[in-house]
This record gives sequence, C-alpha cells and structure tokens, in this order.
Amino acid sequence: MKVNDLEDKIMSVWTTVDDIDTFLYRYLDSPADELSEDDISNTLLGIKILHEQRCQKLWDAFEEVLANLPWPSSKDERKRIEKEADLLRRFAK
Repeated sequence: MKVNDLEDKIMSVWTTVDDIDTFLYRYLDSPADELSEDDISNTLLGIKILHEQRCQKLWDAFEEVLANLPWPSSKDERKRIEKEADLLRRFAK
C-alpha cells in the first residue's frame, strides 16, 4: 500500500460527518414523517458502527504502510534516528 492510499483512507473517515449531517436533515428538516425512537436509535448505531469500521480500515492501512517503509540499513543511520526519537519524546512530555 502506498502513502496516497493511506491518505484516501484518512479522508474516508471524514464521511462520518456527512452521515451525521444527513441524519440531522432527516430528523430536523425533512418534510417526511417523523422518525420513531427505534429509527433514531438504529440510525445512530449504524453511523457509530460504520465509523468504527472506517477507523479500523484506516488503522490496518497505516500498519501496512509502516510495515513497507524502508528501514535504515546502517548502524549510524539507526543511531541518528534513535537520537531524534529520544529528542521528540522529551519534547512530548
């Protein structure tokens, strides 16, 4: 998997916002009959489950990209990266 594919997966997670907007239109603004409590519950549960599945798909893609990254071959390169990582950890605290 390429990084561009990962970007597509990241963007797809944002479609949850569209799902919620669609639900809110139907619930608040649509001239159609009112939604029952079951309809509301089922819709929200469906949006939640789809969001979790999109996030899992994104995580799987992220792990695949990481697994395919070229890792440094020389000891000096690895030491340099480890020093940079330590520095980043210190700033994160």
